[in-house]
Amino acid sequence: MEYTDNPVADAERYMAEQERKLQKLPKCSHCGEPIQDEECWAINGEIYHPDCAEELFCRYTENYIGQ
Repeated sequence: MEYTDNPVADAERYMAEQERKLQKLPKCSHCGEPIQDEECWAINGEIYHPDCAEELFCRYTENYIGQ
């Protein structure tokens, strides 16, 4: 990206480019935000941020002992 002598215009152009890049990313099925991580979780045809997937699907084994 080239810079001009107008830092406000440069910043606006930079932010617009970042927004265009975000719009191209896949969206998390849970929170709807773009997935910017290098990996995501794909479960039953849905995709999730790693944090959202952990929140939704992670369970501690102690809750299942003896069942």
